[in-house]
Amino acid sequence: MKRASSVIAAIAALLGAAACAQTPAAGDHPPIVGAWDVTAIDGAAVPADVTATVAFAEDGQVSGVGGCNRYGGRYSYAGGVVTVSELFATKMACMEPNKMDVETKFHQRFTGDLKVALASGGALTLGADAGSLVLRPAAQ
Repeated sequence: MKRASSVIAAIAALLGAAACAQTPAAGDHPPIVGAWDVTAIDGAAVPADVTATVAFAEDGQVSGVGGCNRYGGRYSYAGGVVTVSELFATKMACMEPNKMDVETKFHQRFTGDLKVALASGGALTLGADAGSLVLRPAAQ
């Protein structure tokens, strides 16, 4: 019971801190805002039985599923670069090897400064020297 109270208190503190964060001015939102499905990591397709998502909110929050666990954090966008920071994630151990493999690779790539490339077909590539993620707009 004590642990549950601590977890709830930690979540409440994170939400409170996020609520106090400065939000961008109206009409000043980066082109990455929205919900995305991760379709490839380092050029390899994400298996059809694995879901990996990214949602960039207008207020600078990012969240989604890394393949197995839910995650959240902050991002900023300037000059064609998105900086992902303060990431936290649940700690479920998925028994399916595909999910854990995607989870590990996703979190290795989805951190720090990532160059943004928007393709005319709607794909979004987030890349760094270590590798890249390819995202497609999520189905509504």
